Amino acid sequence: MKVAHNATYMGMWQFLAAANVIGSPIFSVYPDSGSEVYRIFFTRKLLPRNVTSSHTVTLLWSATIEHSNMMPKANWTANHVVPMMGLGDLVEIDSDQI
Repeated sequence: MKVAHNATYMGMWQFLAAANVIGSPIFSVYPDSGSEVYRIFFTRKLLPRNVTSSHTVTLLWSATIEHSNMMPKANWTANHVVPMMGLGDLVEIDSDQI
């Protein structure tokens, strides 16, 4: 797996493969920074061939502060993704369980 190594890239094909593996839709969100072309292409919902879960995984394209500081906002690009969670996804954990 070439994309599993440092300094390699991944994209929508890998998200689509992940959606098929987990059986859940993946909603990819590209922020309002950088090129509008990237935002249009990378903000979309990817459906697996066989949906086995009604939960949608939402991933936000993001960048480290060091990466972001190296370029003007108009040229911003992501260098990783992070999960996005809604308030309904939060689970209260009792401190005795930790």
